[in-house]
Amino acid sequence: MGDYPYYATTADLIDRADLVVRATLTSTRPGALHPERPTGADPALNPQAGVTDAASGVTEAMDVTIATVRVDEVLKGGVSPGQSIDVVQPGDASAGTPPPGVTYIEDETVEYLLVLASFPSGAALLNPTQALYTVAPDGTLTPVDPDGTVLTTLDEARALVTDDPT
Repeated sequence: MGDYPYYATTADLIDRADLVVRATLTSTRPGALHPERPTGADPALNPQAGVTDAASGVTEAMDVTIATVRVDEVLKGGVSPGQSIDVVQPGDASAGTPPPGVTYIEDETVEYLLVLASFPSGAALLNPTQALYTVAPDGTLTPVDPDGTVLTTLDEARALVTDDPT
C-alpha cells in the first residue's frame, strides 16, 4: 500500500482535485496496474539506467479494483452527468480484505461524493481516507473512513469549488 498525500483542509483537498463528482456505482471488476520501467540512459535522470528488471526491483502488476461509476452531478472537472468513470482503487475487492486505509466503492444502492485525480484511462481517489463520502438523500455527507476529512454537506462541497464544472 502506497503513501497518499494528506490535505490539511478540505479546501486544499477540493482545490487539488481534477474531478469532484456525485456518483453511483454501476459495476466493479478486478484489474492490474503494471509498473512503468524508468527510461533513459543518463543516471542523473534515471537512477536505474543500465540495471536489469530483476535487479531494479520492478515487480509484477499490482492488483486493483476498478469501480465504474455513473456521474450524477459534476461539482468540478471536465465530465458530464450520465458519463461513466472508472475509479481505480488498490487491492482486489474480491479477496475480501482491502489494504490498510482503503474502503472500496462497492454499494450500488449508495450515492457517493468522490474527490478524484484523473488520468487518461480513468481516475483515482486523491486520498482513500479523505476523498470518499456517502451522500444521504438530504445532501448530508458521511466520510466512509471515520478519520477522513469531514465535509458535512453537498452545499459545503459546492461552495469550495472555485472553477466552472463544464
